[in-house]
Amino acid sequence: MKTKLTLFSLVLMIALTSYSQETQIKGFANIDAMGSFEKDTARKDENHFAIGQYDLFITSQITQNVKMLGESVFEFDGNSFAIDLERVMVDYYMKDYFSISVGKFHTPLGYWNNAYHHGMALQPTSIRPDALKFEDEGGILPIHELGAQLHGDGITKYNFGYNLMLSNGIAADAAYDYNKSKAVTANLHAEPIENLKLYVSGYMDRVPDGYTTAQGITVKKTDVQILNASIAYVNGKFPIEFIGEFFNVTTNMDSVVSKVTNGYVLYAGYKIKKFVPYVSYDGIAYQKGEQYFIENNVQTTTLGLRYIMSPLSVLKLEYKYHTSAQAGMPSVFRNQITLQFAFGF
Repeated sequence: MKTKLTLFSLVLMIALTSYSQETQIKGFANIDAMGSFEKDTARKDENHFAIGQYDLFITSQITQNVKMLGESVFEFDGNSFAIDLERVMVDYYMKDYFSISVGKFHTPLGYWNNAYHHGMALQPTSIRPDALKFEDEGGILPIHELGAQLHGDGITKYNFGYNLMLSNGIAADAAYDYNKSKAVTANLHAEPIENLKLYVSGYMDRVPDGYTTAQGITVKKTDVQILNASIAYVNGKFPIEFIGEFFNVTTNMDSVVSKVTNGYVLYAGYKIKKFVPYVSYDGIAYQKGEQYFIENNVQTTTLGLRYIMSPLSVLKLEYKYHTSAQAGMPSVFRNQITLQFAFGF
């Protein structure tokens, strides 16, 4: 019943926004075929087809200075298809260097989380790196936040920009914030050379006593601090493209010594006409004794080839070697091959 009501609300929203000035409705989807083999586990080999996220993306220029963005995703949650409202935001533009936005955003941490939305046709790899997984997938970052932010770009010839956000924080949902503390996010970025982007960002929040995290851990009162540095060169005039990101997550839980978790992403590709061979290396390293997260060190090496059929139609062939080492359990080694057709419409 809940899914039907949500679907009805979504259809109604589309119908109403279609009458707005300059409203655009776009969609993104992907279909995957994959096979994997796990060494020294009971799962062994698997192979299957899968439908990825079905992403509905709506933008509307309501007035000359006000625009709206909405993003809803249909995805399989293990039992049935569910609908997630990923983003809904209203932006009031004043100047290039000053705008105000309210709503649900992608948290302005680093490059990847804001450059790419849920449509896989725009992302360089077939899935997001482990350090940037969504909250409901057990990720270490607050990927989405509900609140208000000030932001601007194009400052000086070096194209400095900023985001300053006040939001409900980790211990919140779309309807309620479970503590009085608010999260603060700051992002400073620059583009000294066209398409070469540099980022530093930070995040601070307090999680209340008794909160159950997305990984299913009930924690004591915890202060969470995230620091980030990123560099990216994508869609430039040179054939090479690369992304490098580092995330330092410090958790300070009552009666527990502060623990540090590091996430990292390295990606490089080289354009040869419509083909882009690429390689990536990403992972998460937890400090021993971590209690806020499940201590499961992961590393993934990816070799891939991307064929750009059109700006919104991409075929990706990937080989991944993934290792995971959860505390107290034997390590798992997985080899995986994925063929993905990702498209927009």
